[in-house]
Amino acid sequence: MKDNWKYVTLSDFVDLKHGYQFRDTDFTENGIPIIKIGNVWEKGLNLENVTFISKKRYDIFKSYEIMNGDILMSLTGNIGRVVEVKGLSSVVLQNYRVGNFFSKDETVLGKQFIKWILGSKSLLEQLDRYSNQSAQANFGKQDLDKLKFYLPPIPQQRKIATILSTCDEVIEKTEEAIAKYQALKQGMMHD
Repeated sequence: MKDNWKYVTLSDFVDLKHGYQFRDTDFTENGIPIIKIGNVWEKGLNLENVTFISKKRYDIFKSYEIMNGDILMSLTGNIGRVVEVKGLSSVVLQNYRVGNFFSKDETVLGKQFIKWILGSKSLLEQLDRYSNQSAQANFGKQDLDKLKFYLPPIPQQRKIATILSTCDEVIEKTEEAIAKYQALKQGMMHD
């Protein structure tokens, strides 16, 4: 099966878009949420403890809007937290050290497969090896040229992405059930 997979460089197939470098003076008490690296979790976007900019400034920053289906990754500190955005019902904007990854050609590399490439053990090890380790690890566009992965044909990408997504859903439902039964157990023990 792996015979027809090619060992390729990430930068040949993926583009990275940085968010906007918002300043403290941009923030307001409410308005449009800004997604920072602390809001990017493996299980999804954490929309608690977000900062905001005024809704009046949307037109200025609309090119940094995050959409459902986008593939985001933290690019500083705890590099490699990857999430496929789901369930957004309102506008959120992308901060600078959050990367948004796009396929250069979806007929060669499917968008959903990018999530699994970025989160793979092989790529995470490469990220660790190549990221700037001075004060705090950083990852940027210049690092895309250093990363390599195996690229399967599109039909296999789709199957792999479907299987891995299904596994994630089962794990999430199992964790929810465990939490529910632990709470039930605690309540019964308390009674």
